[in-house]
Amino acid sequence: MTLVKWFLCDATQESLDKCQESVAAYKAKGEQVIHVLVKNQGLSLQTQWESVEANAESKALLQSPQMQQMALPKFPHYERGGDSLCDSMYRLTELGWNFAQAIQKSDAFFVLERQRIVNFLKQFSAQVDASKIWDGAPKRSELQSLNSASKPAKGFQPTVAH
Repeated sequence: MTLVKWFLCDATQESLDKCQESVAAYKAKGEQVIHVLVKNQGLSLQTQWESVEANAESKALLQSPQMQQMALPKFPHYERGGDSLCDSMYRLTELGWNFAQAIQKSDAFFVLERQRIVNFLKQFSAQVDASKIWDGAPKRSELQSLNSASKPAKGFQPTVAH
């Protein structure tokens, strides 16, 4: 079995140190533990990530065989405040909603805002798919057939020895 540890990081050293500690702790386990560094582009500028990648210690971490990388795209400027009245992320936080709730028809978000949230989620899903982390993982249909195969037959009554 392979364990996948996810680290949502900004480009700060503190954020990267936690990921480095985990890679070091699981290094002996080899491919049984995969670390995924998710670069939060909403909290860090591309130039900050370029500086991280230029650092020798960080470069070693990022090139480790147990490390994969992907980006969490930044929300469009007009969706995270700035000069616009349209601040979906702020409203999401204030409402305590997740993305699934935000994309449902409601008075809290206009159609265009919901579509931008959907596009953001599609971008991130494409990043996850491109990482191929889930290649080889059982598909939902396989899990369902395993589940139904492991259920006792109808009328089966387990007995307990006394």
